[in-house]
Amino acid sequence: MNISYTRKGDYLLSNLILENKEHYNIRKYGLLRLDYIKNNKKS
Repeated sequence: MNISYTRKGDYLLSNLILENKEHYNIRKYGLLRLDYIKNNKKS
């Protein structure tokens, strides 16, 4: 397995590409959860 890296400043970041590019509709409760996470989980 060959992994290629890109240098960004002092860091080496792996070049990862997602193959599955399906979009999902998360509906009302998924949007509420996403909004909660964005507002309350500041990590």
